[in-house]
Amino acid sequence: MAVGGSSVPVSSPPLLSSSSSQMGRSFTRTASARSTAAAGGGGGQGSELTPIEEELSAEKQTDLIAETAAAAVQEKMHVAVGKEVKETKANLAWVLRNTPRDKTIVVVHVHCPATMIPMMGAMFSVDKLREQEVTAHRHLERLKMSKVIREYLEICASSKFRAETLVIEADDIAKGLVDLVARHRITSLVMGAAADKHYSRKMAVPKSRTALTVQAKADPSCSITFLCKGNLICTREAGAQLQGSMMSASSSETNPSSVTNQADYNRSRSLPERQSEPLHMQGALQQRSRSANFVSTGGVAVAVSPPLPEGNFPVLQEGTSTSQSPRSSHQHSSESDITAFSSLPSSPRDESEDTWVENDVYEQLKNALIEAEDLKREAYEESCRRKKAERDLVGVAQRVRLSISAKAAESLHIKEMRLKRDTEEELARKNAELEDLRKVHEQILVELKNANEQKMKLAIRVANCERVIKEFEAKASEAHSIQEKLRQDVGKFEKERNEAVREAEELRKEKEETVSSALARAAFSEFTYSELEEATNNFDTSLLIGEGGYGKVYRGFLRHTVVAIKMLNPQGIQGEVEFHQEVEILSRVRHPNLVTLIGACPEVRALVYEFLPNRSLEYRLTLKDPTQALTWQVRMRIAGEICSALIFLHSTKPQCIVHGDLKPDNILLDANYVSKLGDFGICCLLDQSSSTVTAFHQTYAPKGTIPYMDPEYVSSGELTPQYDVYSFGIVLLQLITGKGPFKIRNEVQDALQKGCIRELLDASAGEWPFDVEADELAYLGVRCCDPKRKKRPELAEVWRMLEPVTNAASSVGSSSTSSSEFSSNIDAQNYAPSYLICPITKKLMKDPHVAADGFTYEAEAMKGWLRSGRDTSPVTKLRLTNCELVRNHAVHSAIQEWLQKQQ
Repeated sequence: MAVGGSSVPVSSPPLLSSSSSQMGRSFTRTASARSTAAAGGGGGQGSELTPIEEELSAEKQTDLIAETAAAAVQEKMHVAVGKEVKETKANLAWVLRNTPRDKTIVVVHVHCPATMIPMMGAMFSVDKLREQEVTAHRHLERLKMSKVIREYLEICASSKFRAETLVIEADDIAKGLVDLVARHRITSLVMGAAADKHYSRKMAVPKSRTALTVQAKADPSCSITFLCKGNLICTREAGAQLQGSMMSASSSETNPSSVTNQADYNRSRSLPERQSEPLHMQGALQQRSRSANFVSTGGVAVAVSPPLPEGNFPVLQEGTSTSQSPRSSHQHSSESDITAFSSLPSSPRDESEDTWVENDVYEQLKNALIEAEDLKREAYEESCRRKKAERDLVGVAQRVRLSISAKAAESLHIKEMRLKRDTEEELARKNAELEDLRKVHEQILVELKNANEQKMKLAIRVANCERVIKEFEAKASEAHSIQEKLRQDVGKFEKERNEAVREAEELRKEKEETVSSALARAAFSEFTYSELEEATNNFDTSLLIGEGGYGKVYRGFLRHTVVAIKMLNPQGIQGEVEFHQEVEILSRVRHPNLVTLIGACPEVRALVYEFLPNRSLEYRLTLKDPTQALTWQVRMRIAGEICSALIFLHSTKPQCIVHGDLKPDNILLDANYVSKLGDFGICCLLDQSSSTVTAFHQTYAPKGTIPYMDPEYVSSGELTPQYDVYSFGIVLLQLITGKGPFKIRNEVQDALQKGCIRELLDASAGEWPFDVEADELAYLGVRCCDPKRKKRPELAEVWRMLEPVTNAASSVGSSSTSSSEFSSNIDAQNYAPSYLICPITKKLMKDPHVAADGFTYEAEAMKGWLRSGRDTSPVTKLRLTNCELVRNHAVHSAIQEWLQKQQ
C-alpha cells in the first residue's frame, strides 16, 4: 500500500493449495491492496503444489497402514503367560472359554535370563563365569522356554484356536510387557493379577508388583484383563485413548512446526514437552513486539508491526475459539499504534494552516492500519487452515504407511514363521545327527581304547614270546651240547650203573648183617620162622588177637614165655623200612610206658613183644559190659602215663622221636592196667641240632589214622612234635567222654560253651572223683587238638595240669576193673632195691620226685615234710636251697619194671 509516495510491505504466508475459495479470495484481497512488488511475490505458488500433492499421497498411505494394523491387532487376543504351565493353565483356559474362535490367540512371554547360575552344587554370578559356560546355560534356558511355549500352543490347538507366540527377553517382566504393548500396539491383553496361592473371592484389584506396574505404565489404548486362578478379577478399559488423542491434537495445533512428524509426536506425551511449547510461543511473541520498524513518511513516524513468522501464533487452550485471538490482537495493535501516533512530535508549522493536511494524513494512516490489521487477521486464519490441511495430509499418509507396513509385516511374519519352522526342523535334524555322531564318536573311542589295550597286551605277549623263544633257543643249544656230552658218556654211565648195582647189593647184605648185629647188641633175640610157627601152632586163628593194615598179631608161647607175635603183611602199609625203623627205635629207648620188644624175625618181618593181657585201650573203651569199663582213676592214670611217654620220646637226643600214629588201638594195657605205647612203624626221627627252629620232617605221602592226624600235617606234609599233641588231645577227649574220634572236638567245644560238659562224661566210669573239674580237662583236650598248630600247648604244660589228677588216681585204690596199687603183693617192697624205697616212708615209691638235696622221695611224703615247716633235707639234715620237686622219670620207670618182674 502506498502512503505519501512510500510503500509499506506486508508479508503474507505462502498458500498451501487452492483447496478452498475463501483462501483464494483472501489472497486476492491481499494482493489487490499491496503494491506491485508485493504482488510479484506470489509467482512462486505454482512451484509449491507438486510437493504438497506428493505428501498428501504419502499421508493417505500411512493412514491406510495404520488402519490395517489396528484392525489386525484387534483380531488378536494377547495372553501373558509364565514359565510354569501349571501356574498359567487356568488363566489360559478362561481365555479360551471366553474368546470367539475367529480370533487368534497370541501367547506373550517375557523371558528373564538368570543372573545366578547353578554349578557344582552352588550358585555363581554370571560375571564370575566364563562366556562359554554362560552361553551354554542361556541355551538351556531358551530350550526350556521353547518347550514351555510349545505346551501353551498345544493347549490352544487342542481347543481349536489359531495360536501365535510373541517372546521378548528383558530383565524385568513388567517392563518387557509394557514395551511389547507399546511396540506392537496391543489393544487387548490378558495377564495374571497375582499368584494362584493368593487368590480369594474378595480380590478386586491386582496384587502382584508386575500386574500393578503394567496397569499403571502400559499404553492407555490397551485394554488389560486381570485373572487369578482362572477367575476374572478386574479389567482396565482403554478409556485414556481419547484423552491422549485430544491432547495430541491440541499440541499439534499449537506447534505446527512438528506437523511433519505428527505420528511420532502423538506417541510422545511427555509432560516437559507440553510445558515447553507455550514458553516457546511466548518468547516468539515477545521477540516480535520488540522488533517493530519505524518508517518515515513526510516527517511523520509510523509504527508498523512486522509480520508474524510462520507458525508462531498464540497457544490455543482447550475450549477457546480461534477467531477471538486475531480480533483481540487487532484491537491491541490498533490502540498501541494510535497511542504511538498521538505521541508524535508537533510540526513546527502553524497548526491552523496545516489542519487539513494532518487530518488527511491521519485518515490515511488510520485506514492503512485498519487494512493492515484485517490483512493480518486474514493471513492468520489462512495459516490455521493451512496447518489443518497439513495435519490431515499427515494423517492420511500415516494411515497409508501403516496399511502397507501391516501387510508387509504379516507377509514377513508368515515368512518368519515358515523360516522358524524350517530352522527348528533343520536344528532338530542337526541335533539328531550330532547325537548320532556323538554316540558313534563315543563308540569309536571305546573301541579305540580297547584296541590300544589289546595292542599293548599283544605287544607284551610278543615281547614275552620273543624272550621265551630266545630262552628256548639258548636252552635248546645248551640241551644239544648236553645231549652230545651225554651221548659220549653213555658208556661211562652204564659202567657206573653196574658198579652201583653191585655196591647196592653189598650194602643190602651189610645192612642185614648190621640189623642182626644190632639185635644181638641190644640183647634182642632173633627167632626163626619155624620157632614162630611152633609158638603159634602154625599161626592158629584161635590165637589171633588183632588184625589191621599192618598185619596180624598172634598170641604165642615162645621159649617158656607168653609173647605177642606181630606178623607184618608184605603188601601192608608197613614195609621193609618201617620194620627196621621200629626195631631200631625200640632197641634204643626204654620206658615203663613203652611196649617191650623181645625179639624179631627178619626173615618174615615179624616182631615179638611182651604179652599184655588186657589188650588195647580201644578194646576197653568200646566194651558194652559196664562191669568191664575203666574207672576214672584208671583213665586219668593212663592219660598221665601216655603224656609221660610222649615227653620221653620228644626229649631224646640227638634226635627226637615223633610217634606219628598215637591212638587208643596202639595203647596196650597190662594185667594191672598200666598203659604201654606201641606200634612205632611210622614214627619219625627229627634232628634237634637247632634250638631256635622247630624240628620237622617233610613228607609227601602222609601216613596215619585220619581222625588222629594233624590237619596241618595233612595239608603241608610237615611232621612235628605237635602232631602227637593233636593225637593226644583226641585220645584225652575219648577217655573223658567214651565217644568215637570223629567230630568229638566240636561236640566237647559246644558243651563247654553251653556249660553242660558233665552231660558228655562217660557214665560207665562212675562219678567224677577228683578235685580238678572235668571241664578243665575237657578244655585241655580241646586245646591240644586245635586245628592250628601254634594254638596247641606244649606237653610240659599238659603234664602240669594232668599231674595232680594222675597222682590222685595213683594214691586212690582202683575199682575191680583196675589194678590195686600196681600189685596185689605189697610185701614185695621188702625185696625192692634201696633206691626204689622212699627215705621218709620206707616204702616202695609210687610217684618218685627229686628234691634240692639230690635224693628221690615219694612226692606226697616230701610235700608233707615241707608243709610241716621243715626246710632241711630228711637224709643230710642240711638246709635245702629251694623247695621245688622234679619228677624222676628214670626211677619211676625202674619201679614199674621191677614190679613187672615180680609178677
